[in-house]
Amino acid sequence: MKRTVTIVATLLVTSLFTLGPSGVADFAAGVAVAAEDEADGSKGEKKEIKGSDAKGKYFFKKQCKNCHGKKDEGGEVTPISKTIKQWERYFKKAKHTEEMPFDSLGTEEERIHIRTFLINHAADSDQPETCG
Repeated sequence: MKRTVTIVATLLVTSLFTLGPSGVADFAAGVAVAAEDEADGSKGEKKEIKGSDAKGKYFFKKQCKNCHGKKDEGGEVTPISKTIKQWERYFKKAKHTEEMPFDSLGTEEERIHIRTFLINHAADSDQPETCG
């Protein structure tokens, strides 16, 4: 495990110089998934995905903020745009728009992380947050 951490740290520093900050975030998200697989021995097997606030915020900015900024056509959307119940209802209905169906909003895993972030930081949550 210690050797794995050393290798990952070296790759992370190297990638910062070659990929830039956004590339490093992609790399780090991939490393986190690989580390989880190594820890539980699943090696990429299909398993229930537990949402992550950090990954959710990253994917929300990457997938959603293109259309949902202050002056964008989709109107501003942040976690505090809705309450926990409203976000849960949105994800239960799994509807977005006709032009961009819910299933087209990234991968299933990315949507799980986004859902976790939005619900955990909704207007009535313990940690309300915008997505600045």
